[in-house]
Amino acid sequence: MSAALRIVLINVGRRDQTPALTPPLGPLYLAAYVRQHLDVDVRILDQRESDWTDEELVSQVAALDPDVVGMRCLTGAHRGLQFLTRGIRQALPDALIVLGGPHVSAFGSQIFDYSSADMLVAGEGEMTLLHILQTYLDNKDYSRIPGLIWRSPEGESVTNPGCGPIVEDLDQLPFPAYDLIDIRRYWRNSTQVFFPMLRNYIAMFSSRGCPWHCSYCHNIFGKKYRFHSAERVVDEIAHYARTYGVEDIDFMDDNFNFAPDRVVQIAELLGRRNIKMKVAFPNGVRTDILTQETVDALADMGTWYSSFALESASERIQKQIDKHLNIPRFLQGVEMAVRRGILATGFAMIGFPGESQAEMQLTVDTVCASKLHAAFFFYVTPFPGTELYRQATQEMPERVKNMNYGDSFSYFTFDAVSNLSTVPDDVFFRFADRGYRKFYMNPRRVARIIRDTRARRTLPMHLLYVGDYCTRDLWIRRWFNKRVPIESGVLSRH
Repeated sequence: MSAALRIVLINVGRRDQTPALTPPLGPLYLAAYVRQHLDVDVRILDQRESDWTDEELVSQVAALDPDVVGMRCLTGAHRGLQFLTRGIRQALPDALIVLGGPHVSAFGSQIFDYSSADMLVAGEGEMTLLHILQTYLDNKDYSRIPGLIWRSPEGESVTNPGCGPIVEDLDQLPFPAYDLIDIRRYWRNSTQVFFPMLRNYIAMFSSRGCPWHCSYCHNIFGKKYRFHSAERVVDEIAHYARTYGVEDIDFMDDNFNFAPDRVVQIAELLGRRNIKMKVAFPNGVRTDILTQETVDALADMGTWYSSFALESASERIQKQIDKHLNIPRFLQGVEMAVRRGILATGFAMIGFPGESQAEMQLTVDTVCASKLHAAFFFYVTPFPGTELYRQATQEMPERVKNMNYGDSFSYFTFDAVSNLSTVPDDVFFRFADRGYRKFYMNPRRVARIIRDTRARRTLPMHLLYVGDYCTRDLWIRRWFNKRVPIESGVLSRH
């Protein structure tokens, strides 16, 4: 009897400036799916959680001696790919090296220019990875796998026609393979929830896909909205509570509330089965479609925290970026959630192509006038593969060509990268700093934060976070200014 295929799946990246951790859901879903269909020995290595150096990670992989190495990477973590893939190739010359994740979806075949990978998987990965493994065991003819980017035996880059297949019925997916990691190690660190506290939690998706067409967004799961049934969602939550003793669920969905009837059904099923859980939405909900019934259902299912993405308060910008958010209904949705005891964090973006100072100020003023407990002001970054990138490249190529997407100040965000607006650089690169100060230096807001924070013992840590964000852009500017000047609206190192 032949030995099981040995696979190592890696979540690539260092802690850098961002201590927040989330279980590596991508590798966990991939591992569960492939072992459901094949006889495989799967291991998961999370470089961020272990905080291994690239050299240490290569040693860990080499010691496991896998046949196939899969690596999931965000753009902010791609700096290690060249060393990692070369090191793994030298240690394991016969291993198949496959890269996936948001960075691959954004940059495609360009990644071959600086990595030793054999193939790249853009978008949703379960079915494509299974097809790769089946082909690896069979005839190694990868030309029939739709959408796969791979190196031919002659070393040339080949992009197969078509798009990678997606899982239509999400209820057919197995639960993520949490048995392959020690979830308790993640409980020792802060999460993507802005209000800092240590929690016994699990992260999960209840849906995939986004029906909106925001120009700045990656298209990882496609534009077709797919979701688990309410029964499956509650079964999965019950499994985590029973198996791991979790008390919190972080839903990582982009559009948890797109089907409002399902939200009500989930809340009712949790109540009927007497499952008590605290629920957070770090990625947020679509705020302008919230109704009182939906907010009540969210509160009834245990929601204590959610993000709310405004992006811009300018109607012109909303049309330009194809988000078409209804601003009054956004503010109403936030207020409804806050009234039901939900801590609210807002996401805003400044620096869209052609954006005026008045439009930026409108966004800041709208956020500051809202009932939000916390806020982020991000500088716009046009990522390759997005409509925003196509627009920026076409209209202001000189500001895009020198951008270094891997030279970010922190792991999740790309602060002070580019100025695509009409605002002068010396004003633009100080705008977020002013926004944070105006938002957090409101005594009434501070009083509401103290009143509404779930765990009072975390207040000192949260106030430190607030202080950090009030001075964050100042430190970013000082750090960059010591190393590189601002030229043509782009901050990049030479």
